[in-house]
Amino acid sequence: MIDLNPKHFEIVQHILAKYVPKCEVRAFGSRVKWTAKDYSDLGLAVVGSKPLTLRQTGQLAEAFEESNLPIRVDILDWHRISEEFKKIITEEYEVIQGPETVTANEESGTIPKNSTPKNNRWDVVKLGDVVQINPRRTLPKKEKAFHLAMRDVEVYRRKITSHSSKEFRGSGARFQNGDTLLARITPCLENGKTVYVDCLQPNQIGHGSTEFIVLSGIEDKTDNLFIYYLARDPSLRTFAIHSMQGSTGRQRVDADSLRLFEFSLPPIEEQRRIAHILGTLDDKIEINRQMNETLEATARAIFKSWFVDFDPVKTKMEGRKPACMDTETAALFPSAFQDSPLGKIPQGWGVEKIGNLVEIVKGRSYRSRELRESDVALVTLKSIRRGGGYRPDGLKPYTGKYNPE
Repeated sequence: MIDLNPKHFEIVQHILAKYVPKCEVRAFGSRVKWTAKDYSDLGLAVVGSKPLTLRQTGQLAEAFEESNLPIRVDILDWHRISEEFKKIITEEYEVIQGPETVTANEESGTIPKNSTPKNNRWDVVKLGDVVQINPRRTLPKKEKAFHLAMRDVEVYRRKITSHSSKEFRGSGARFQNGDTLLARITPCLENGKTVYVDCLQPNQIGHGSTEFIVLSGIEDKTDNLFIYYLARDPSLRTFAIHSMQGSTGRQRVDADSLRLFEFSLPPIEEQRRIAHILGTLDDKIEINRQMNETLEATARAIFKSWFVDFDPVKTKMEGRKPACMDTETAALFPSAFQDSPLGKIPQGWGVEKIGNLVEIVKGRSYRSRELRESDVALVTLKSIRRGGGYRPDGLKPYTGKYNPE
């Protein structure tokens, strides 16, 4: 593991798999030592059978510059650095990509570097050998049942928060409690739409979009919740993304391709321990998310009450003190209304165009070469959360021209 946001790590793996698929890539520096700042670079050493071509080097540099990564990625060719620098890297590094030619082979003793040795009982397996992919689930035609559309699944959220009841017409994913639903179509797969089913009644079968792949454990071999977290692992997602087929914009991965994904599988008890730890962390994240949603809903309700419905004014007109409001705040609201082009508004308040009150400053276009390590941060669309809110990980370091005002 390296000190990098999982979504950003997926981007890194996607680029490496595209341009240097047959090379081992070693991460080094502060993000391996876990001493990095938010803006620290990511150092990568590409170890291939021969030096990288200028074309490969240029493609990698351009891909990382044009990506949504908020940090700079420094690419080093192992064949072109000094022996002294190699020794420094070798002291502490993390392999984040192994060459495609390295496969598990017990006869030759070759095991991928990111797997655990055989004596610790972690076996390198294919997904299709240890996981049920699109298992048979029976649901009568025309029966109205729990239905999950792709739009109901939130990005990187385990919990199902929205669904509908819909008549089953004979096609689409069918699932039960304990199943994992993995989006197989672009851009939902890349965006991380994966959900764990645990909200159905016992023996209840649900159905959903044809663009889901259903993953389920095999008794005494694979744990269901472990499979969910495996489906969110960057290595599986990168494999799935590079196995996509179809026309641009409608590409999807099929189940047969996914069956070939190789990974290191721990014993069943260790799977359960891993899933328990990750599940506990997810539960805490969910509680924090719900608290934030409650606070946001409360803030919206207060704003509507005060500045849309004018409840404090109405309350004071009735001779009462506004509830849950201190004296100083209550004094800011009058006890009468006046007419305006917008209808009744609090007495003494005015109607104004927003352009007369604020200065509107347009953003600017930028070039990839201007995104270098800097004390200046560029706010992009990635800095704004869907539905509102600020994302500090959406900032990009910026060295271009700007108006300091």
